[in-house]
Amino acid sequence: YTFGQQYANLYWRVIMTSSLGNNITSAVRHFGLDVTAPDSAVYLIYQYPGDDTYYIVWHGSDTLSGIAHYNIEYRAAGDASWTSFRSNTSSTTAPFTPPNPDKVYWFRSQAVDQVGNIEPPNPNGDTNTSEAILFSHVIMLPVISH
Repeated sequence: YTFGQQYANLYWRVIMTSSLGNNITSAVRHFGLDVTAPDSAVYLIYQYPGDDTYYIVWHGSDTLSGIAHYNIEYRAAGDASWTSFRSNTSSTTAPFTPPNPDKVYWFRSQAVDQVGNIEPPNPNGDTNTSEAILFSHVIMLPVISH
């Protein structure tokens, strides 16, 4: 059977009839058809005053099988090649201390879904450290215990 679209939930089983007319039936198995790559982006960078570390946040979505993991890369503005920051990670945030604090760094994400579809990498990057949100102060909440 040729399917004309993607399906998240399909089921199959095999029924075999022996030469004596006895039926042998397999268990029902779940499967799906997902040929669409997921979508993701590094969408937020923030930093605390006086701290050279940036905090990178990314997110992705996949309508059928779901995200298996992300590959996050960075490069200094003007550089041609990307450097791996996080590989095969299911996390969606990580601290980043730049190799050279005086440079602007670009970030990009690449999501991989549960069936192995890989998002094409964004050649330009998603966002950079010059767009980082600077947290000017921290609000501390009281801790109440009994």
